Amino acid sequence: MTADIERVRSALSHLDFTDRDVWVKHAMSIKAEYGDDGFEIWDEWGSRHTGHNATSAKSVWKSVKAGGRTTIGSLFYDAKAAGWVDDKKYPKLSKEVIAQRQAITAQRQAEAEAEEAEVRELAAQHANFIWNQGVPLEGGDHDYLRRKGIKSYGLRVGPWEKIDPETGSVEVISECALLVPIWGDGREIHSLQGIFSGKALGGRDKDFVTGGAISGHYYAFGGKKARKINVDGEERRVLEIGEGYATLASAHEATGYASVVAFNAGNLPKVAREMRRKFPDDVIVILADNDQWHEAGKNPGVSKAREAALAVGGYLAVPPFRPADGKRGADGKMTGPTDFNDLHRLGGLDAVREVIEAAVTGSVAGMVEDTPLWEVEPTATLTPSPVGPADEAGNLWTDADTGVKEGAGRRWCRQWKARS
Repeated sequence: MTADIERVRSALSHLDFTDRDVWVKHAMSIKAEYGDDGFEIWDEWGSRHTGHNATSAKSVWKSVKAGGRTTIGSLFYDAKAAGWVDDKKYPKLSKEVIAQRQAITAQRQAEAEAEEAEVRELAAQHANFIWNQGVPLEGGDHDYLRRKGIKSYGLRVGPWEKIDPETGSVEVISECALLVPIWGDGREIHSLQGIFSGKALGGRDKDFVTGGAISGHYYAFGGKKARKINVDGEERRVLEIGEGYATLASAHEATGYASVVAFNAGNLPKVAREMRRKFPDDVIVILADNDQWHEAGKNPGVSKAREAALAVGGYLAVPPFRPADGKRGADGKMTGPTDFNDLHRLGGLDAVREVIEAAVTGSVAGMVEDTPLWEVEPTATLTPSPVGPADEAGNLWTDADTGVKEGAGRRWCRQWKARS
């Protein structure tokens, strides 16, 4: 049984919403009790702050997790410590009060949506600016691509810039970032992913345009010349959908299937539904990230991939790794290979091909336990693969015609650095 909402409001009234730690903590306590239905209560409390930002509030709410040690009891405990006395009776609200609160909520929601739309539009403009500064890249002439053993399919290379929203100042994070567009309908660029040669942002080698829309959007390549399979006497195209660019580049080189990048696990079901809507006759196979090193009993990569496969009547392919492939860090946590690019680098393209083809020809969506295990003994280094039909760079809808030869990306980066 959930706590009385008016009791929660009363407790919140004694807490300092201007203290960010308090504000975030009680997003967690309320979410633990009400799930996403609690956002209205929490945001109503926080909106009293003169610096309240609707987009930021939604982002914080989405990021906090429920189910930990912070519960609704934590809220009541902190409120009592701040002087709250829980001795009020909470009468049933009148229709007028309910209507007034609903109107305020609707107004806040409208303001939040308008603010978010403005942020998304500015991010799209910045993404297109960065994209248009870059030059098309063929082959694997970028440190990240060489490290991953893959090629560029319609990507560009150029400087990666971040804009400080407070001052408007521009900081160049990388002089030679790999640029991956994030598309909506009609290949309109809504955002951009930048991939760096090494760690650049807080130990990360990837970044997204701040505020850019990702949900339901994707990047796709290799569709026009994609391999097809025979289904009941009819030739049908196969779409493989996964999280990261490296995963899909390895998969495409191994199979020749059309490839769609969803950028994160949570976006897989949305992108899968969009692809099913656009291409109802295509065979869809979801390529999971096997997060088997995650905390016990949880594998978010496989869970979301299974959800996506079941949503569209697709197949599910999971890269299998042995316990011996992982290692324990100084913090006691296990880490190890997770995706099809890792499988590519451990066992070569044949290992990638075997798992995906087994899923498409034999497994059914959701039957992770039945996915054939990789029987190829892994090696420590990348096994080069022969050039096959997947090596021609292509776009999902049209073939990319870059006209830029191998080495142009590196030369361009050097020239850009010299100019700056």
